[in-house]
Amino acid sequence: MTIDRSTHLKRVREACEEIDEFRHHLVELGSENVDPWTGYIWVVADTTRAFLDAAERCLNQDGIYAEYDDIDFRNLMVAIHSSFFNRIHSVLEIILEGIISELDIAINTDKPDFMTKANAVLGFVFGHDAEMRTKWRLHFDGLRILRNKVSHANPKLREDEQETLRQGGFEVAMDGDMPSFNPRMYRMEIDILAGAFFSELREGVKSNRNRG
Repeated sequence: MTIDRSTHLKRVREACEEIDEFRHHLVELGSENVDPWTGYIWVVADTTRAFLDAAERCLNQDGIYAEYDDIDFRNLMVAIHSSFFNRIHSVLEIILEGIISELDIAINTDKPDFMTKANAVLGFVFGHDAEMRTKWRLHFDGLRILRNKVSHANPKLREDEQETLRQGGFEVAMDGDMPSFNPRMYRMEIDILAGAFFSELREGVKSNRNRG
């Protein structure tokens, strides 16, 4: 199937502008004023921005990309999507592990997976706030699904996965029973994590420190 290069080019350029806006804001703050959690996201944003430059050049068939066809572009975007979602997932896991260690949160398994760590932190930090725990658990589970599906040989979404994505705020990433990835999703996820989640998480961690 032939791709609409002008539409894809518009999306890539818009995604670049959105990521640049985030990066420039952090530069203006100064690295000394950026908290470590957001610093992790900054690194992901920098790398993703560089990859999107390659996508734009591929669409323009510029330089070394002169012979890249539609299939090459699709494969490149799969690699970029995979990089973004895998790295965002890894950043979250690093943050969760740090909180588990700092607050001495008990986990009843020697090899906890991502969602086990997430549920442990959400349960401990947000205590009796079931709505907060559920909101972020569904979002993290949706993120896990997208990370697994982005480069999967058979990415078709099961009904339960579709429901998780809808409830987790990822309806934009669905096209029927198939995942649908768009580089404009990058800034959306960056804002959700570096904005709402980190803010609510900091308050929860602070409250637990004070109780300790």
